[in-house]
Amino acid sequence: MAEIKTTNIPIPKELPLMALKNTVLFPKLIIPIIIQRSKSMAALESALAGDKLVFFATQKNIEDNITKEDLYEIGTIGRVISIFKMPDGTAKVDVEGLVRARIEEFVSNEPYFKVKIQPFNLILRNSLEEKAMLRSVIDQFRNLSNIRSYPNALPDVIYMMAQLKDTEQIIGLTVVNINVDTDEQQKVLEYESAMDALRELNKLRNKLARCKRKCFCVNN
Repeated sequence: MAEIKTTNIPIPKELPLMALKNTVLFPKLIIPIIIQRSKSMAALESALAGDKLVFFATQKNIEDNITKEDLYEIGTIGRVISIFKMPDGTAKVDVEGLVRARIEEFVSNEPYFKVKIQPFNLILRNSLEEKAMLRSVIDQFRNLSNIRSYPNALPDVIYMMAQLKDTEQIIGLTVVNINVDTDEQQKVLEYESAMDALRELNKLRNKLARCKRKCFCVNN
């Protein structure tokens, strides 16, 4: 089977797919996932028997029984880095996002979804405008957290963002630590250009800032 080399890890052209509810996996982030559905468990077992790679696609709904039409076309190739199987048959898995990818074709639907994928990297221009926008993202994220604390926006996350130099990682950390819907997170994931993703984050933060200030005034 042909392989694609990206992030220094050979990625097969075909991978098992795992559907995510209310969650978007971003490249260069590690997140915990609880696996309950038999189809997802079958995809996990297939990955564990090989290179531990899975294509993670977010659902457009929260149904248990889904078809390929219920999945977003763009997701993230992830690597299983730890697994804890529970007595009830479910499993807690820590997954590291590697690279964005687009579904080219569904190869099979049973006993799990298997897809042909095409990875793509976020386009980074390293222009002065992009660097300025990145600094703005970090500063405004800190300001948003001060207006009204987010449960997930812990001080160590803010400190980490200030130390990071990787634009893609900062984008992922920002979007998963602000209170936006799954479809808004998915929209950020789907951008191929870092500048476009940063502009979208700027829109989301401005919208949240207006809401937070309004709620703060009303409630206090």
